[in-house]
Formats: sequence, structure tokens, C-alpha cells
Amino acid sequence: MTTAVERSRQVRIRQVLERHLGALVGAFSEVFGAMASPGAAELLQAEQGLRAVLHQFGAETIREMVEQADTEMRELLRKRCRIHCNAHGCPCVGNLHSKGKRSIRVMTLFGEIRVRQWVGECRTCGRLFGAADELLRLVDGMTPACASVVALNAVVEPYEQARKLVLENAGLEVDDNRIKRLVDA
Repeated sequence: MTTAVERSRQVRIRQVLERHLGALVGAFSEVFGAMASPGAAELLQAEQGLRAVLHQFGAETIREMVEQADTEMRELLRKRCRIHCNAHGCPCVGNLHSKGKRSIRVMTLFGEIRVRQWVGECRTCGRLFGAADELLRLVDGMTPACASVVALNAVVEPYEQARKLVLENAGLEVDDNRIKRLVDA
């Protein structure tokens, strides 16, 4: 059974997608309208243009969805704080103190985005809990899907070659140290 919170979330997601969809259709029309006659060079240019448009669309959509979900994540963060603190002997019982909103960089399959997230601090142990961190389940500042693509390339290739493959195939710039931390984790 769908709860009111889930229905509300689904409506907000649909609104975000609908808002961005018009811009996406316009950008696609622009890319295809620039093609005079489809030869190899024009198709390559069209593919690169479409990829850029999709990356921008995906990044903006994810950023907006995360920021909208930020407030409803506060209660989840209080629960996570209670669980963490119970496991580590901290008596705070989820008593988070607001540290306000902070901007973080997140690497997604659509490229890097900046997200403003609410941050709460445990009043007893001082641990910080970020709403976007919890919502996206970030792995070294990357979404799980992005981390998976990077890690899969790093498993079969040396870090520098993996970095080049990720840049070439996914259009993502990831430094060797980040790849190493991800694989070592």
C-alpha cells in the first residue's frame, strides 16, 4: 500500500521530470535540426550533442530531486543517528543539532553536480549526518551507479587506464586516487 509520503514524493518526481522534459525535447530538436545530411561526421556530432544534453538533463533532474527530498530526510537522519549512537555507546538518542545547509559535490553517471543538503550533528558524539549522503548512499562522493562503473573499469585495468576508459566511455573525470580509494574500500 502506498503511503501519503510516497505518493507525495512520486508527484514531486513527476513534476521535476515534466519540467525538465520540455527543455530536453527542445535540445534534441536543436541537435537534429543542425544535421544537414546524416554522414558519419554528422552522426558523431549528433551523438556527442545528445550525450551532452542527456548528461545535463540527468544531472539537473537528480540535483533537484535530491534537494526536494532533503527535508523529509531529516527524520531518517535522526533514526540513523540513534542506530549509530546505540551501536557506539553514545547516549544521544538521535538528538541532532542542525548545522544548516551545506553544498556538496556528487559524482553521478551524468557528471558532477552540486547539491545543497541539510546537515545534522549529534549533540553528544559530534558525528555529522547529511541528508543527501543518506538519500543517495554515496560512496566516496559518488552515487552507487557511478561508483560501480568506475570500480568495474578499475578491476580489469590499471588505475590510469581505468580513468581514461571512464572518461572516454562515460564522460566522467575521476582521478587515480579516487579510483584507488574506491577499489580499496
